[in-house]
Amino acid sequence: CMSSDPAALFGPGPNSYVGSILGIDGFAATTDTTAFSLEAWVNGSASQTSGAGIITKGTGSGGEQFNLDVYNGVYRFFVRDSAGAIPNGSVVATVGPNGTWQHVVAVYDGPGGNLYLYINGQQVGSAAASAAGILSSTHEVSIGSRQSGSGAYDNNFKGTIDEVAIYATALNGSQVYNHYNAQLIWPGFAPRICQPPQPVTVWPSTMATPVNATFSVLPGGDNSFTYQWMVGGSPIAGANGSSYTLY
Repeated sequence: CMSSDPAALFGPGPNSYVGSILGIDGFAATTDTTAFSLEAWVNGSASQTSGAGIITKGTGSGGEQFNLDVYNGVYRFFVRDSAGAIPNGSVVATVGPNGTWQHVVAVYDGPGGNLYLYINGQQVGSAAASAAGILSSTHEVSIGSRQSGSGAYDNNFKGTIDEVAIYATALNGSQVYNHYNAQLIWPGFAPRICQPPQPVTVWPSTMATPVNATFSVLPGGDNSFTYQWMVGGSPIAGANGSSYTLY
């Protein structure tokens, strides 16, 4: 539902990736004043190799200049400083691939001193950037896989990746949110459901703290649509948004 162009399918690998892309290698200066952003629409199963690369520059096991991947089932972003260290840790999301399209953006803001990670237009994590700049690397950027060492591209993402972009600037939160929404609004195209509501399982209300169930829908098209949630074929009063919560 991203565009009429097919997304790239990766994995299970090894060596299922896109690399040697002209105009990308060496775009980021190695001082602490550099800035860049990584963006992609990602659709993969929850079962991923730990360290499955989405967008990476550098070899594995300490040679990464930057890395956006899936680690222990969730999205992760880190940048190594000029000494090859990650002194303030990686930015780790609380969510990972789940079989639906997700908009993933990683931002390195050297002048602002921070790293950010966004999923579907929302910031899900941040970390302080090192004052020692970033690691120098002439290694190619890879999409869809990365090296665990210096050999094969064996940390393959399993799924599809679309609309990849790398910017030599730090996108702010509003820009990321607008990018997320822009991918879903196409003037002149009839409304359609890009991502239907997903099943939700909650425990019985006998729990000490009851758990609510929230359902969401992701539409696309010319933005002329309206929302109406139904139950048993009848409309639910007041349920006119992109999500609905059962209490």
